[in-house]
Amino acid sequence: GGVGKKELRHLAVLVSEECDRAPECLAKIVWWACDKGARFVTVYDSCGYVVDHFDSVCRTVLKELPERDTVVCLSGAVFCQSCVHDEWGVNEASESCASSMAEPERFVMHICGPEWGKWRLVRSIRDLAANSLDDGPEGVTQEVLDNMMCLEVPGSRPGEDGSRAPEPEMAIMFGTPSILCDFHPWDLRLTELFNGGRLRNITIRKLEGLHAKFQGKVQRFGT
Repeated sequence: GGVGKKELRHLAVLVSEECDRAPECLAKIVWWACDKGARFVTVYDSCGYVVDHFDSVCRTVLKELPERDTVVCLSGAVFCQSCVHDEWGVNEASESCASSMAEPERFVMHICGPEWGKWRLVRSIRDLAANSLDDGPEGVTQEVLDNMMCLEVPGSRPGEDGSRAPEPEMAIMFGTPSILCDFHPWDLRLTELFNGGRLRNITIRKLEGLHAKFQGKVQRFGT
């Protein structure tokens, strides 16, 4: 075995409180994560406030990263910088724009609402039923289900290299979460959990402190 190098590729943010400053606070977290080298940020919104204010969140996040090729995903819909309009809010990305979103340098933000898990399960069951008609029950495998249930990279094809977001290395909880919303148990093997307190009170200094704790823990693989 050996000591694993600490790298932040995917940050998870668990929000279990309503916060009228959610757009700017999440934009601050996304900017910070991007500066740390992360390519993915996933927001698990257990109370629905972030989803209800998605237009404002999406606009604020995308404008916070004007120099970074960024996409934001909500329940399968994809938005990018070209989707933001000052007068009309945000519009879903066009098919031609979405098809080119699997570039390695793109920054991807997923927003998962309280019904996201159920929606994804229903979608996976429908896909399984449709895809297994020719192969029979043998066509339903763990690999197929895993590919359907993962957080996908916009514009990629299921199952191909780079089509799924990596397991989060770090998760920050805001509010008082009673559940780890929508996390699969097998997606939490190496995720380190941190308490961020109240979302409205988050600062870059607080994020840096949490990151220092993250870097200070050594992960060992094997014996």
